[in-house]
Amino acid sequence: MSVDRLSPWKITRAGKGRHDEVRPQAAPQARTRGHLHPGSLAPFDQWPGPAFTPAELRCTAKLQRYKLRETTGVCMAEQGASVVVQRRVEWPDTDAAGHYHHSTVVRWVEAAESVLHERLGLTELFGVVPRVRYEADYLERLWFRDVVDVELRVAAVGRTSVRYEFEVRRAGRVAARGAMVAVNSDPAQGGAQPWPEDVRKKLLESGPQRPELIG
Repeated sequence: MSVDRLSPWKITRAGKGRHDEVRPQAAPQARTRGHLHPGSLAPFDQWPGPAFTPAELRCTAKLQRYKLRETTGVCMAEQGASVVVQRRVEWPDTDAAGHYHHSTVVRWVEAAESVLHERLGLTELFGVVPRVRYEADYLERLWFRDVVDVELRVAAVGRTSVRYEFEVRRAGRVAARGAMVAVNSDPAQGGAQPWPEDVRKKLLESGPQRPELIG
C-alpha cells in the first residue's frame, strides 16, 4: 500500500520542536508517485524526523501491531493496552447547575491512566509523561451519585508520544469522549525522549487489562 493513497497526515512540532504530534490535515491538491510524507510533496528520506516511520505507516507484515484507519488518518494500535475504571459522581464533582463539572472527566481519565500504568508494570512513567494535548466532547449530563465506567485505551504510539482515547459511559450510554496526548520526557536531560522498546511494546500490544470496579 503506497502512502500517497492514504488519508494525509501532518507532523506538527510543539514546544520549539521538542516533541512530535500526529494530526490529520486536509488532503493536498497535488500528488506525485512514490512513498510520500502525507501533507508534503517531499519523500520520506528528505523529511526531518516523522513521528512514525515509513514502515509503520505502510503497516507492513513486519509491523502487524498497527492498523491504518483511513477514515481518520491515524495509525491505530490493534491490541493497544486499555482499562476500565468505575467512578461515582461525588458532590464536589458537581457545579452550580447540579450536574458534573467538565474538569471531573480530566481527573477520571488521569485516574484511569494511573491504573493502566500499574496494570502494565509501568509505574516509572509517573511524573515523566506530561500532557501536551487534551480534547473532550461532553454529550450527556451526569448527576450526583451516578456511577460511570471510564475506559482509557492506547490509540497510537509515536516516536516520543502516546495518544489515548477515552469514553465515559453511564449504563452503557456515552456521556463524554475524547483523546489525550502525552510525551515521554527525561527530567534530567530535558525534552522529549524516544520510548524504550519494552515500554512501546507494552503500550501497543497488551490489550484489555483487569478493570477497577466499585466494590
